[in-house]
Amino acid sequence: MGGVRDGLLANAPTLAIKALGAEDWHLAQPTSLTGVGLILSLIVGVWMAHRPKMPFVLAPGFVSCLACFGMTAVQSSLWFLFLLGIGNLFEVVTRPAITAIIRANYPVSSRGWVTGRLRQWSAGTFLVTALATASLLDLVATRVVIQLIVGTAATVQTLGLIAFALIRERADSVHDDGEPENSVKSSMKEAASTLRQDTRFQRYLVGCFLFGVGALAYDPIVRSYFSHELRLNYTLCVLFVDVVPGAVQTFAVRRTGGLLDRTNPLLAWAVIRAAWAVDPLLLAIAPVWPRAALAIVAAGRISRGSVMGVSYILSWQLGTNYFAKRRHLTSVYMGMFLTVTGIQRICGPNLGALIGALLSRRAVLVIGGLVGLMASLHAMRQAEAEKVNGRYPTFADQELAELAAQV
Repeated sequence: MGGVRDGLLANAPTLAIKALGAEDWHLAQPTSLTGVGLILSLIVGVWMAHRPKMPFVLAPGFVSCLACFGMTAVQSSLWFLFLLGIGNLFEVVTRPAITAIIRANYPVSSRGWVTGRLRQWSAGTFLVTALATASLLDLVATRVVIQLIVGTAATVQTLGLIAFALIRERADSVHDDGEPENSVKSSMKEAASTLRQDTRFQRYLVGCFLFGVGALAYDPIVRSYFSHELRLNYTLCVLFVDVVPGAVQTFAVRRTGGLLDRTNPLLAWAVIRAAWAVDPLLLAIAPVWPRAALAIVAAGRISRGSVMGVSYILSWQLGTNYFAKRRHLTSVYMGMFLTVTGIQRICGPNLGALIGALLSRRAVLVIGGLVGLMASLHAMRQAEAEKVNGRYPTFADQELAELAAQV
């Protein structure tokens, strides 16, 4: 249901441009508001640390649904995109709670497999829904059709939340060691102390920040690069921006998700970041060989798509589990990660725009790829530094070691 909702709303910015006459600065609102939501996730993650997690999914989730329903009632592009951003903001705030519930409800030996299957379904339904919606809008884009598409997205999102509410939240996802804290302030102090002392997690966040800034610096200019430097038509732009990487992700994530259960997550990040960096570097050299340009672009997009799903799983669902030593702090660690992600969304696109204005779009691609390779090397070096008895620990190894330490 989440994939269907996202697929229906994937066309919302285009609707705002074509049907509502959106200006460029209007289009920046959804991304900016999503960044705000990611930054707020740390406070929300701390607040929920000693409390049941389900309310922290349902309350912001239903606010997001209301914002989506509100989009059907407005005719101004500014309000349309503002409500889209508000919906995204509150949807993002649910992520720390979802991560904690997944950790409590699935054994460590199969979380990667399960989340891989979930990602496969959501990615597949996203692609089908987004393409079907775009085809419908090419035929008819009346006000009634737009309201029907957005209203359907809001309805499906609401049904998805109701389905999620039926999940039984295990008791150990509430708190591990004692009564719930009564003060958010005391929880904030505990979180600050924990994160300040955890140098492993700090180093991990540095690598994630590098990778995110590099990826977000070049991602917004890809459509312009295809249109101007490579002179691709609208169909080819859509094919290479969304369809090719999305389709590869859908087929790859089922297998790569299961591999996470048997792989050190830092090593996994090293591979993911290297494969992701290949994409902008290949795009940058494509104009050098005009006859092979499309094949080179396809290779880059396939490289990116092959790791998109497993990157999503590590980022949004499993990665912080490797560092949170106590389960009730999972949401705190996830909140900190999301805060860094929010800062990336503010810094990355603006950095790319600045480089593009001073140099060129190809320079943005090259720099984005090189930063990705630096982040890959960073993850490899951290994995080497954290070897235990000459081997790289998996998620299960780390959780068993933490349980033994608590005993």
